[in-house]
Amino acid sequence: MLGHHFKLLPIMSQQRLTHYELEENFKSVLFAGNSLMLTSVIIVLATIFIGYLQPELFSIATQVVSHIALVVFAAFLKVGYVMRLIGQNGIKAEIL
Repeated sequence: MLGHHFKLLPIMSQQRLTHYELEENFKSVLFAGNSLMLTSVIIVLATIFIGYLQPELFSIATQVVSHIALVVFAAFLKVGYVMRLIGQNGIKAEIL
């Protein structure tokens, strides 16, 4: 994911992540959440265009897929927002 890697705490050892590693993990979650939100918004706007604004330009099959995709990517938008909130909370950021 564009150079972002998550470092997980080993389950059976006593190792702890350093402050830097934790911050990097939360920055990665924030980046992933932002990316998921941006992608979802673009796809949701495309599905609204296909399914509601210009349906006469598209086949029935395309319209059905766009209606289904609207629901699916609206859910992904919400998941991305939750990931963003987790990342912000982890790094204690007030990023808009």
